[in-house]
Amino acid sequence: MSNQDLPAGHEFMSLDAKERASRVRGARRRQQEVLARIGPRAFTPNDGLWEPSAWDGNIPARLWIIPGLIPMASVTMLTGNGGEGKSLLAAQLAAAAVTHSTWLGYEVRQVRALMIHAEDDKDEITRRSDGLLKPSGRDMRDLDGLTMLDRDGDVSSIMYEAMGQDVTGRFTEFYERTWSTVQTLGAQLLILDSLYNFFGGNENIRSQVNEFIGGLKRLAKKLNCAVVLVAHPSRAGMTSGAGDAGSTAWHNAVRSRLYLHRKKHPSGDPDEKGPLVLEPMKSNYGALGEAIPIAFEGGRFVLQSDLAAIAEGPRRWENE
Repeated sequence: MSNQDLPAGHEFMSLDAKERASRVRGARRRQQEVLARIGPRAFTPNDGLWEPSAWDGNIPARLWIIPGLIPMASVTMLTGNGGEGKSLLAAQLAAAAVTHSTWLGYEVRQVRALMIHAEDDKDEITRRSDGLLKPSGRDMRDLDGLTMLDRDGDVSSIMYEAMGQDVTGRFTEFYERTWSTVQTLGAQLLILDSLYNFFGGNENIRSQVNEFIGGLKRLAKKLNCAVVLVAHPSRAGMTSGAGDAGSTAWHNAVRSRLYLHRKKHPSGDPDEKGPLVLEPMKSNYGALGEAIPIAFEGGRFVLQSDLAAIAEGPRRWENE
């Protein structure tokens, strides 16, 4: 095999450990020399400054809550038209994560989860959770590892606020307390339901949107936690079929976006309900998959293809 056939970085990896360590030290020393010449206002490694030449040969693995759909240490947006069940679908994801079961046929990483509800109270959440668990023979006692926070009512859940046309805003005490709670619980899945209860800025000002999503990304990265942000699409997003939430900045800022909506009825009749799908609209870290046909059955969402099997026996589709 010629050198041209070898993978990139093979020369570095073929060196012995002593020589690789020497090269890394050399790269870091050069970095410090450059910083010394620039002065105290220069960026430092504490600001995220790094040099590829100091690479130690290790490639960090990409981790997922659901491969190809929901990445760890990042923000995913789940948008859905009103009344289609996006809150239930999000709750079903949380339940799947702590029970290590499947979600619409996808294997879910087993993690602790925190779900913050700002639109439904504890009683409604309890009824909904009980309904989605019953078909699999489970009940609320099986949700060990899932914590919920009821913010429905008069309390504010704003994490970020900005005034009018301000370029930037500020993060609130509620954001800081959410960070501390995720850290204390050791949760690696945070679900926020829904967006405009947490965002107190102007949805059409790109800098405010980016700053808010940036704050969620910092939480996700520092705590190695997947953040799922549930949102209503804007009227324009519903009309176009893209499911965007206000400014295109929302779509651009998140790393993954899923859209729960109905396709047009095969007959073309606008008064007839078409098939319900969960459609991947963005995936920065993987190939964009096809729309997933789903249906509401027995208190929770299932794959359309599983409906016949469900009718034959209530446990066949469960990941035991």
